[in-house]
Amino acid sequence: MGFLDLGYPLDYDSILQITEKIRNIALKQFVLCMQHNYDRLDHELFFGDEVEYMIVKLNDETRKVQIALIASDVISGMSKDENVKGLPEYASYMIEVIPSKPLRVNLSSILEIQKLLNHKRNVIQRTITSLGYSKCHVLQMTSFPRLGCKDSIAYMDNQTKTDSRQIAKSIFLPDAVITKHPRFISFTKNIRLRRGAKVALFAPMFMDKYTQIKKLPDESPIAVRIVASKYIDRHDSTASSPTSSTPRLGVSLDETLAKNISKIIARGSSFHKIETVDRIELKASDCPSLDKLFYTTDICGLVLENSEDSDCEYCPFSPCEFRNTLEILNRKWVEETAEAGDDNPIPLHIYMDAMCFGMGMCCYQNTFSCPSMDDARYIHDQLLAISPYFLALTASCPIFRGFLTETDTRWNVLSQSVDDRSEKDCLYMPKSRFSCNSLYISNRDVLVKNYFKFNDVLLPTNIAVYDECVDVGVDPILARHISHIFTRDPICLFKSSENYDDKNPTDFAEFEAFQSVNWNMVRFKLPTLPVVPGSKGEIGYRVEFRCPEMQLTDFENSAVSAVLLVLTKMIVKNNLELYLPISILEENLKRSSQRSAVFKSKFYYPKVINGHYTVEEDTLYHILFGEDGLFTKCIKFVKQQVASLDTDTGAKVVFLFEKYMQLFKRRCEGQLPTTAGFIRQFVLQHELYKQDSVVSDEIAYDLCDLAISIQSGRNPHSEMLLGNLAKYN
Repeated sequence: MGFLDLGYPLDYDSILQITEKIRNIALKQFVLCMQHNYDRLDHELFFGDEVEYMIVKLNDETRKVQIALIASDVISGMSKDENVKGLPEYASYMIEVIPSKPLRVNLSSILEIQKLLNHKRNVIQRTITSLGYSKCHVLQMTSFPRLGCKDSIAYMDNQTKTDSRQIAKSIFLPDAVITKHPRFISFTKNIRLRRGAKVALFAPMFMDKYTQIKKLPDESPIAVRIVASKYIDRHDSTASSPTSSTPRLGVSLDETLAKNISKIIARGSSFHKIETVDRIELKASDCPSLDKLFYTTDICGLVLENSEDSDCEYCPFSPCEFRNTLEILNRKWVEETAEAGDDNPIPLHIYMDAMCFGMGMCCYQNTFSCPSMDDARYIHDQLLAISPYFLALTASCPIFRGFLTETDTRWNVLSQSVDDRSEKDCLYMPKSRFSCNSLYISNRDVLVKNYFKFNDVLLPTNIAVYDECVDVGVDPILARHISHIFTRDPICLFKSSENYDDKNPTDFAEFEAFQSVNWNMVRFKLPTLPVVPGSKGEIGYRVEFRCPEMQLTDFENSAVSAVLLVLTKMIVKNNLELYLPISILEENLKRSSQRSAVFKSKFYYPKVINGHYTVEEDTLYHILFGEDGLFTKCIKFVKQQVASLDTDTGAKVVFLFEKYMQLFKRRCEGQLPTTAGFIRQFVLQHELYKQDSVVSDEIAYDLCDLAISIQSGRNPHSEMLLGNLAKYN
């Protein structure tokens, strides 16, 4: 889950008192990093994965599966001489595992990925067994199907059952599900306090023959209308400049673009700070569209009514709805209704009320080092443009809180789980902390010449941070990205931040207080701090690809990593430009969560015809495996590049990579299911399923039991998931 500091966490009130101070320190750390590394060049490149596992207990007698809160024991028990490292994750039933040493960014590493994944899982399972937890198993599944249901937690003999709920205040989950690391506890408390209410997560319920349907009474105060009655034109920092005496970096960019970015930030700064709002409750009878309430806060370009951006000649945005009002769900009513006994207060939607329902899910992330800052920014943009395709390819999350959902991925629920925006914030900040990226950040000509064409959504920016960055020579494209990150407040700080010594920095903890809690599809990562002043840090610029969901088998997960490895090499080698306007990228993201999107939905993709850029729409099969498809190019690229390897190694690389490609190709054709499709079909065809959308204890037990045997490669039903590729797992 990103940067894990240790120490004594500050309470929320203390954080509020020093927020601007920390923002300035963080900015100074960013500038310091730029000074050391803006011209950095690394020749040895590496990549590594972060795998998140959950631990469950299978009870054969009761036919019940439960989450096992033993992750900290397992991490402590993992052998230190293994080639893996266990780290705590948000939930106390989760473990994040990373390699002790990363792999090199070359094609022969494709042969190692699956072996290492298999090794990681086996290390965890051996440790679980050695600790005496005989009925507990490591499980490669994105979301535990009955998280939040009655009796879904297993307490071991050495654990005291506790029902304390003071941190998350959830009606479904005790605080025991939260890992005891102070970072996670602070997150949970402070997101709730900053929001002014518990988080509220909703997933559309899958409608079956006997699914219970209720109607809201017309008098239910389901929504509120937020009206900005007074706002401040500028959101300038009142703290002293942290960079006034810092030498410039000497980075330049097209002057016209720089001027236009500065204009849009200056004009858009009016929606950085709203001083007061009027709040009007709306009854259900006044809100005919529930969809509007759920998705309005995700509309891009939501700015105040008096914004001048609508008619600026330098900014060809699509027409936006400029206004100073917003209708959102009535958070207080949702909480009170649920606490009164209606655990799904909104019709046809599954309700969840704790961060763990989102951050307690597992995913599969990969991080790639890059030769230079320019390369990292370029790769960031190209991977961002195609990220929704990977979400659809790896969809694996059709169940929440014991109900089948209408969607296939974790993304929307995860986004809602850390949404710390107050009602007032929603007027000018259109997205949760966990959301799709809002900006491309490359400084290559294609983006420079088409900056507003591709970055076509309005977004909040901290103008003081932007001005400081530009003032020391950070180019305006990167400065805008950093200043957007800095619009968020820190939600977890440690005591050490109060007494920060800016003359002797030992890490970038304050910068990470902003960077690491902006959870996007793709993350541009800075080099580490040098150990010796004046030198460069050990690790250079990196790009983290964050959207893929956890797959049931090592074969599937390694396919994801292998394809990303090839893509990063091919993108740089062939100078691919995969840009889509951010607004269209976000539409692709919405489509990627639809049921069976991998072969049923259409997605947008860029196409250049006779030198003319256009955006077209087609199936993933056409986009990825057509004659000019992206994955078709990957296969050709691998066959061309293996010439540098010895004959035997090259043949093995091509053979295995083609098997990985077959997996995704068959999913795009509808011949093989995604993990979500496999899980959904298992539930629908189970003899105990009552066509009511409910995933019972018995169904969940059989599902998890099957998943564990499939991931271990010892179940003939693997062919239902992988077809004849099962023999390669």
